[in-house]
Amino acid sequence: MAGLTGNCLVLWIFGTSRNLRGGTNLLVMNLALADLLMMASQSPVLVANCYAMTWTFGPTACEVRGIKSG
Repeated sequence: MAGLTGNCLVLWIFGTSRNLRGGTNLLVMNLALADLLMMASQSPVLVANCYAMTWTFGPTACEVRGIKSG
């Protein structure tokens, strides 16, 4: 929840303030957006696995997850 709130706050503040739209702050906004996308793609699988206490998505999804996660 802290990551979601913090990243959304960064994007909102930097996006609405004209004087915060410099080159360095664009990189910070890019990092916040990338972090939000990672949370959106990784968290559902993590929650499902923690709830079931085992891998529930089959062997193919396991391979894809391993490749995607690095």
